[in-house]
Amino acid sequence: MNKPAGVASGDFLVAIFAADTFDSGGGDRTVTNPSGWTTVGHVYGGANGFIHVMTRTAGSSEPSSWSGSFTGGSTPDRASVVCAYRGVAGLAVDGESSTGSATTLNTASVSNPSATNWRVVAAAYSSASTSYAIASNEVSLRDRQPNTNVEPAIWDSNGTIGTGSTSRQVSRGAAWESAMAWIGILDNQEGAASSGTLSGSLPLPTMTASGALSYSGILAASLFLPTMTAAGIASPPSGSLDVPVAVTVSLAGASAAQGSLNVIAVPVVDVVGETRFFGIRTITPEREDRTVKPRLGATD
Repeated sequence: MNKPAGVASGDFLVAIFAADTFDSGGGDRTVTNPSGWTTVGHVYGGANGFIHVMTRTAGSSEPSSWSGSFTGGSTPDRASVVCAYRGVAGLAVDGESSTGSATTLNTASVSNPSATNWRVVAAAYSSASTSYAIASNEVSLRDRQPNTNVEPAIWDSNGTIGTGSTSRQVSRGAAWESAMAWIGILDNQEGAASSGTLSGSLPLPTMTASGALSYSGILAASLFLPTMTAAGIASPPSGSLDVPVAVTVSLAGASAAQGSLNVIAVPVVDVVGETRFFGIRTITPEREDRTVKPRLGATD
């Protein structure tokens, strides 16, 4: 089975392996998955056709292809399709169906538990030839791979679907010998896009210096950015966050002033790497303690 282009770590992979055993002894086969793959469906349609459906979560390094094996007879006509889905936690539910000679096959009916989920359909037919392409009333065909007497394919809804019972249909323009179908509901981690307004109150830092008659230097504060988590959103938020900051500086402990004492309080705020100074306020203390609250943007 060949890896789809662009697969990244964490992608949810769905694969269908299909075979027609008419020319290789007939009957079903026992499939051994490639390492790391999990069987989610195996359907024997009679008349020598079967499908084997597997899933896997991609790691940080994946090979260009995966190989499994089967027992129960000689090598049949076979083909496979692999599709990758991003932001999927796994399968919420799935089901199987099959038919003999016909031109249509309905998948099993499954119940979708969430309006943020997608639907995926994997199916194949076995026949004397693949002159007629397999089709479905599902929204998007992702890939199909005809090979002599068998043709597997994968489709999906290309978007979220409503909750409740759902099924699809596969077909072709002429009767097949047998057909097999699997339907699954993808548990979508990302869900629908968020909308609306996010607001929050941050505790303002209080910084106090006491017992000193003179103070010099720059007082700076770093705020931790808030962590925002929204249900159903896998990706971190992007964009800019505006936070208004008011800085309070308290100077205390001058019990008896002698002469004049000049105190310069310079609030410093880092705004995306740019340091801005918001004015200078100079005071002359009297005998009582003073608390100075410079305003951002003060010019005196």
